[in-house]
Amino acid sequence: MNKNLKTESLIVLDLELTCWMGKPPKGQKVEIIEIGIVEIDCVLNKIKKSNSILIKPKSKISKFCTKITSITNEDVINNGISLKDAFSFINSEYETKNKTWCSWGRFDKVQINRECKSHNLKNPFSKKYVNLQKQFSYLQKTKRLYSVENALKEMDIPFLGVPHKAKDDALNTAIIFLKFFN
Repeated sequence: MNKNLKTESLIVLDLELTCWMGKPPKGQKVEIIEIGIVEIDCVLNKIKKSNSILIKPKSKISKFCTKITSITNEDVINNGISLKDAFSFINSEYETKNKTWCSWGRFDKVQINRECKSHNLKNPFSKKYVNLQKQFSYLQKTKRLYSVENALKEMDIPFLGVPHKAKDDALNTAIIFLKFFN
């Protein structure tokens, strides 16, 4: 097991993003629209708390994106907050600057860094990051990169909730961690 995973508390993150069938239309870009976050107590081997945070992007949410994520423009207009406010909440609620964090694949980490640069924000997460997808493949002794759903199938565990809902994806990633890595 990666030494970075030996910690008292671990943050699991999943993002949902604006998306289109093909390239973004002119004036639109890939942006975070939902953050799913789960905190795992690694000593007690259980989930401490979780949240879903809707973000107001500058880009419009396409019908294609709504079909995949079920998030609409109305959802983010009525219930979303700025990325800056979301990062502030995450850091205060989860103390993410002091904890190891992870995601399934490195794309979420890359997107967080992009958005921080784009919005001139400080990254709310520590430099201690683990790609659980890569760790799972390593422990499976394969180069195959499993999706969260396929990793759960491999472990005979049903997916809880709805795929492409950030909180549900983060929760299922946390379940993989709790069952497989501990």
